[in-house]
Amino acid sequence: MQVRSSNPLTFKPRKEIAGQEPGQALQAENPILAQAVDGLYTARHVWLDNLKDGVGSTAGGAMAGLTAVGALGLGVARLRSDALSDKIDGVGLLAASAHSALEAWSVLGGRESSDLVMGPLKAVHGLATVGVGVSELVRAPREGPPQRFLVGAFAITQGLALTGAACLPNLAPALHLVAGGAYAAKEVALHWRKQDQGGGFPG
Repeated sequence: MQVRSSNPLTFKPRKEIAGQEPGQALQAENPILAQAVDGLYTARHVWLDNLKDGVGSTAGGAMAGLTAVGALGLGVARLRSDALSDKIDGVGLLAASAHSALEAWSVLGGRESSDLVMGPLKAVHGLATVGVGVSELVRAPREGPPQRFLVGAFAITQGLALTGAACLPNLAPALHLVAGGAYAAKEVALHWRKQDQGGGFPG
């Protein structure tokens, strides 16, 4: 049975979920909307790496626009939290929102985008993702659930890949695939539940 917060779309600051079962707490910290924005941001890069013209380009621009709106709302919510890792994530989400908005403007509006602006924004988001992943690794031994360690490790991998793509444009397509794989693995870890205990790994 998959454990979810009472409202899986709504982000809850850590102080509001203190005392919850570890699996429920992990879900509440990573609501469906946050997972969707994360997935859109990562998938969009892979999409635009391979489909740069016509309908494919338009769809990629639309994905960027949706990401910009979602990341803006989530970023503001995270910044209001008292937890440092939430604030770091909030900064990264605002950077992702700005990066996505500029990319949507570039793709849909036929405008030139400056790598001097786009690269740093993407790197900030990637580094923030690394920071959140490190926080999860630190929390995992004392707070659980067991999959929190994997969520942290995959977040670090995803963040490093995105940062590397921002710094090394020639390697960006390959690094975007790495980021996409890390995101998918992180999702598996987030949703992997032991049926009889509501947390941990099957086995």
